Amino acid sequence: KSVLGELAKARAMTTELVGEKRQLDEDGDGDEEPTPGATSTELVLKKPRCDEAPGALISAPGGGKLSVPGGSIPRTSDLAAPIMKLSGHLGEVLTGRFSPCGSFLATAGYDKEVLLWQVFGDCRNYCVLRAHNKAVLQLTWGVDSAQIYTASADKTLCAWDAEYGERIVRLTGHKSHVNSVASARGSRGILASGSDDCSCKLWDVRVRGAVQTLRTKYANTAVELSNDGQKLFAGGAP
Repeated sequence: KSVLGELAKARAMTTELVGEKRQLDEDGDGDEEPTPGATSTELVLKKPRCDEAPGALISAPGGGKLSVPGGSIPRTSDLAAPIMKLSGHLGEVLTGRFSPCGSFLATAGYDKEVLLWQVFGDCRNYCVLRAHNKAVLQLTWGVDSAQIYTASADKTLCAWDAEYGERIVRLTGHKSHVNSVASARGSRGILASGSDDCSCKLWDVRVRGAVQTLRTKYANTAVELSNDGQKLFAGGAP
């Protein structure tokens, strides 16, 4: 009899607890279950934005570290922000190269201009080079960061003094668009160019005219010189 009594009490307590739980669910006072797959990091952290530096998309709070989900990344560059937007060209930008010293950036494109930028602080545009009559298709730096070489759709190449912003020489000889230019890493002023006229040319800016012309079966869209300047690599399309 005592055992039956205990069972009856236990059943009554269970019924009471179930009733309380149902009441809580109906009133909305119970705790909500977490969303499957979600974590506190995903719910709380947001991508930081910056309106302080002109053109900056992301900032490092306090100027020291960039906050990211799961930790922080130490800042190692001298830029005003980890990502900088450079504006100034009036047409599509077709080419861009960092100087070998790492302090400058050159960009060019359909507006026929070459813009030189500092790659520290606010990335100031400190010089504009103008000489080509059509789009600048590619550019490259000289080995010592003192010169820039450009290839253009006007069938010419130009060599520039990057320190004074002046043209050194215009190289003529191609009969169609000059698509690519490469500079020898071991020798100053030694260039290679590739053109739609199915030729590659080797140049020495100290000499008038091309030093050598190599005929190819197809138009040349890319050229590169080996480190010692003894080998020329060319790529094209039929």
